[in-house]
Amino acid sequence: MIRTEEGNWLIYEDGKLYSIKYKRFMNPSPSSSGYLKTNYKVNGKSKNINIHDLVAKYFMGEKPKGMIVNHIDGNKHNNHVNNLEYIDYKGNSNHARELGLIKNQARGSRIGTSTITESQAKEVISLLIKGERNKDISAKTGVTRTNVCHIKAKNSWKHLWAELEGATTIESTT
Repeated sequence: MIRTEEGNWLIYEDGKLYSIKYKRFMNPSPSSSGYLKTNYKVNGKSKNINIHDLVAKYFMGEKPKGMIVNHIDGNKHNNHVNNLEYIDYKGNSNHARELGLIKNQARGSRIGTSTITESQAKEVISLLIKGERNKDISAKTGVTRTNVCHIKAKNSWKHLWAELEGATTIESTT
């Protein structure tokens, strides 16, 4: 147990907070992102703070620049100091994917804002690989020039480029 700098709280290794002023343990509530938070006074001003951030600060030291607090077991409610680590953003995202907490992002026509089909995108990429001009591709396929430019820059439909370039390479070597 550690008394916080502000002096009004005791914080335990498991993430429990005890209010000295109210002489009781506080009941944290889940934030919109699912992490447990509490209302915490800092320099007389009230603000919401994640419990895992408090535990990390008081038991692991100040957060290094560019790092965030990661829940090792993936459970956002398990705020025990042994379940927390400082990690960079990319490592945190990879960890979440490994645990199945976030799925791979939708691609291609599964993106709700997609305005073309996968077969149209494949046709555009095939024509780009052949060296055709954007405006000619747009005229042949009915895909807007803006979309052709995005596909050419690999800002969209990137997953199809490897598939089609690989197929083209294999065909051209046989």
